Amino acid sequence: MYSCNDISWEQIARIFYKKYKDILNYLSQKQNKKKVVTSNYFREYANTNNLEFIAVVLECFFETPLELKENFPELYKKVITMLNYRDIIKQLF
Repeated sequence: MYSCNDISWEQIARIFYKKYKDILNYLSQKQNKKKVVTSNYFREYANTNNLEFIAVVLECFFETPLELKENFPELYKKVITMLNYRDIIKQLF
């Protein structure tokens, strides 16, 4: 993890944007899209468009982090980096 003292806001924005694109790339892969749709984990409107999907993934990250990590560990890791968030699961247990 990085701290705001170690990195510029411009660099933070680049990291956020890169992970945003990584999440969209993840979703663009057929097997991942199928898993997202058939899992019934994400709210139905997550499939409306890419921005809604990102919004729902972030909601799930904060509302049900254990389930997100268990069901979609790759997405969970991308969100942690995107938000510069410590792994909250490690802190809980």
